[in-house]
Amino acid sequence: IPTVGLTTDSGTLNDDVITNDAALSFSEAASDVNRTYSIDGAAATTEYTAPTVNGGYTVTVTDTDTAGNVKTASTTFTLDTTLAIPTVGLTTDSGTLNDDVITNDAALSFSEAASDVNRTYSIDGAAATTEYTAPTVDGEYTVTVTDTDTAGNIKTASTTFTLDTTVAMPSITLDNDSGASASDSITNDASALTVSAAAADVTRVYSIDGAAATTEYSAPTVDGEYTVTVTDTDTAGNVKTASTSFTLDTTLAIPTVGLTTDSGTLNDDVITNDAALSFSEAASDVNRTYSIDGAAATTEYSAPTVDGEYTVTVTDTDIAGNVKTASTTFTLDTTLAIPTVGLTTDSGTLNDDVITNDAALSFS
Repeated sequence: IPTVGLTTDSGTLNDDVITNDAALSFSEAASDVNRTYSIDGAAATTEYTAPTVNGGYTVTVTDTDTAGNVKTASTTFTLDTTLAIPTVGLTTDSGTLNDDVITNDAALSFSEAASDVNRTYSIDGAAATTEYTAPTVDGEYTVTVTDTDTAGNIKTASTTFTLDTTVAMPSITLDNDSGASASDSITNDASALTVSAAAADVTRVYSIDGAAATTEYSAPTVDGEYTVTVTDTDTAGNVKTASTSFTLDTTLAIPTVGLTTDSGTLNDDVITNDAALSFSEAASDVNRTYSIDGAAATTEYSAPTVDGEYTVTVTDTDIAGNVKTASTTFTLDTTLAIPTVGLTTDSGTLNDDVITNDAALSFS
């Protein structure tokens, strides 16, 4: 009896008669034997021609010797030479460009594997695994998916991507926190912010009090409280924000100063015998100082007592650093010579008895 069987029962099982190679192995025929081959009952041939179309086949070999003895043997197998190429790609190519394969999410999407397929995954050529475990460390990766079917057919597909899950947190502060305190966030100058440098792949926008974002910071000019938010978005779509809040105060009332009493017959000649001054009331956040004739400023006004001309300057500085001044100039005159008066002629024998026949008087 002749023998016949698959030369290679390819695939993971070597006895399932599913193969991607229809070559058969036969026992050697005796010299007086005529051997023929038939596939699926078709007409017999003297040569075995392996089928190339996928499907199930039964091959029968028939030996007939010179005496007319006939013996047959058969083998049945399935030929499977095709396997779909798997597909693999990023589930989410995050960021502004959805085709740059730079992402903050290393999840992948794969085509569905056929029921007879064994699928494995390899990252950067490492040992294959039966599950895909997404990398978590930033860097460039090549993931290869390999499908092997029952017949031993193998197809692979790969995708390369860059995982980027980090973007530096921006920093933002007032460039000029004016006023006596450099840390109270009250300023008269909102024109400039100190912002950390953005990375080359970062898009930066600014928003004031939640308004529409802009690519440039436009400083507010109206007094009030503001929150400025800077938002950095990198190529991979990572987003980080930072904010600063401040109060803009650019206004301060001009103080007023003047003589309390402009004594004398004219009340507008700023010549007085009383150097007391009247000032407008200072706001609660104002620091007020006084200077006489440019001397060192003091926190209290001390009226001069020596006659002369004086210029008194009052300076108000508020918490935001706004400064306003006002001045008044006056002449202090507190002295007057005592007049003298006496008889021009104290007639008579005594010239100091103030008995006279002439009432004329002499004055200084």
